[in-house]
Parts: sequence; structure tokens; C-alpha cells
Amino acid sequence: MQNVTTKPHENAREKILEAAFNLFAVKGYLSTSVGSIAEEAALSKGLIYYYFTSKEDILNAIFELIMKENTAMFKDSDILSPRQLLRQVISYSFNAIHRQTNVLKLIMALMAQPKVVKGLMNELESVRKEWMAELAKAFKALGYKNPELEGYLLCSMLDGIALAYISQQNYPLREMQDFIEMKYDLNGE
Repeated sequence: MQNVTTKPHENAREKILEAAFNLFAVKGYLSTSVGSIAEEAALSKGLIYYYFTSKEDILNAIFELIMKENTAMFKDSDILSPRQLLRQVISYSFNAIHRQTNVLKLIMALMAQPKVVKGLMNELESVRKEWMAELAKAFKALGYKNPELEGYLLCSMLDGIALAYISQQNYPLREMQDFIEMKYDLNGE
């Protein structure tokens, strides 16, 4: 007889994260229970607790994945010209706005609930500082008078565009991308 080891349900962790993400984005974090995550994932609550210690632990894992994905916008920042880097950040951001509306809804809903994201604040602040340093470096190399403030302005514009896109029908997303690229003169290189 062959020795067979039993292992937890294959892909269970991914199913849990996907189910939790969908419920957090639609119902909200506070309105979602571990039981409803189990039901959505078609798994037992016990299996959820095998992978995660709490609902907050699930949220942390979701944010870790989101942050990992979003750091891709600064990929190769050390070999790109400042214009190429800004174009990459803007392009990545607009693609994310267009394709990941549930991620945006979740992030915006959570940001409006400081008690919920309290445990994530250090990580979010660390990522924000890295992003702002990269943007400031690019704007400084391009000769902007206030490179740090320009980085904040760009991020604020992108956040505002994301909010408008998920809340308005027929938002001119492509035109706004072109407009921002033109504003920063990114079409030349």
C-alpha cells in the first residue's frame, strides 16, 4: 500500500483570500464574518482558522498581496529614465483603475474606517514613503521646483481619478491618462 499523506484542501488559502476580498469589497469589512467567508469559499471555518488566526489576519494577507502587486509600478526604476518611470507609474495606475475596481473600492472603503486599517498603517506608510521617494527623485531629475509636492499632486490626481471612475458612468479614463501624460510632457521619450 502506498503511503499517502493528507493535506489541507488544495488552493484553500487562495480561495479564502478571494472570497474574503469579494465580500470585503461588496459587503464591507465590518459586515463580513469568518462564517460568511467560509460559505463564500465553500470551505469550513476550521480550515480558515488553519490558515489564518482571525479576520484581521485575512485582511492583512489581502493587503500584502495588493501592495506586492502595486510595487510592480516601480519595477526597474533604477534603469528607467525619469520620464519613462513616470510614464510607467501613470500607465500602471490607469490600468489598475480600469481593471481592478473592486480593489479600489475595498481600499477606499477601508481608508474611511481608520480603526479597521490601524494594524496596516505602518506597512501602508512604509510603502507610501517608498513610492513618494521614487516620484520625488524622478521629478527632481526633471527639474521640478518642488519634487516632493509634485509627487503628492500626482498621487492625489490618480486617487481622485480612481474615485471618479468607480463612482461615475462614462468617465473619460483614457482621455485623463493622455491629459496627465501631456501635463508632465511624457510623450517625448
